[in-house]
Amino acid sequence: KGAWNTYDPFTYYDMDINNYPAFKWCMDHGDDWFMPSSTELRWMWETISNGSYNFNDPKVAEFNKLLTDNGGEPFVETYYASSNETSEDLIEVVAFMTNSVVCLDPVKDKKYTVRAAYRFKVE
Repeated sequence: KGAWNTYDPFTYYDMDINNYPAFKWCMDHGDDWFMPSSTELRWMWETISNGSYNFNDPKVAEFNKLLTDNGGEPFVETYYASSNETSEDLIEVVAFMTNSVVCLDPVKDKKYTVRAAYRFKVE
């Protein structure tokens, strides 16, 4: 769903990509980059915390080291904006915080941390 959310609104609704810097970053880096949906973000949080939803879990540090060792940015304990919107003014945000997988509906005009995802095939 995140890949669709990233590309289709700008393709079919003539929205100005320059007003959406996170989506623009994804598009500028190639077709396989996208802004994850709230479900995809929750899957990430579950994966990096090994299902514990504890930011202090050793798996989080292990995963972040893998990211930084390969030129990526580590996950931080914060709210991550998803590509989902719930209304014209609200988006879904996932809390990457201990004991939380809460999906909130904050207003779009605030600044939130974002996490681009890369589509790949496991063979």
